[in-house]
Amino acid sequence: MPLVKAFPLAIVLFGTTSVLLADGTVSHKLTGWGFVEIGDQAEDGIIILAPSSIDILVGIEFLKAFKKTLFLHSGVVALIDEKTPPAKKSKTKKKKSKEKRAARKNK
Repeated sequence: MPLVKAFPLAIVLFGTTSVLLADGTVSHKLTGWGFVEIGDQAEDGIIILAPSSIDILVGIEFLKAFKKTLFLHSGVVALIDEKTPPAKKSKTKKKKSKEKRAARKNK
């Protein structure tokens, strides 16, 4: 988040952190504590502040907190709700199913 945008939002300075960039260099950044709302969900956490940045970037932790997936394809950028995978059958249910099949074969 641009530092000049953080102060009007009353983001509290939190400390510093080191960020590993895509080119392999390490950059030291100020951090703040704030919250983000998407619809009716709000999450708080650490926000990285950059004095010369004009962009707001979101990271993996942000996506995980909101249970979102970032989808990029042919110029389309979409933030999609993660789907919860269906529950796996328990081993006891599988065992009982096997026993039922075996009992039917024996009849």
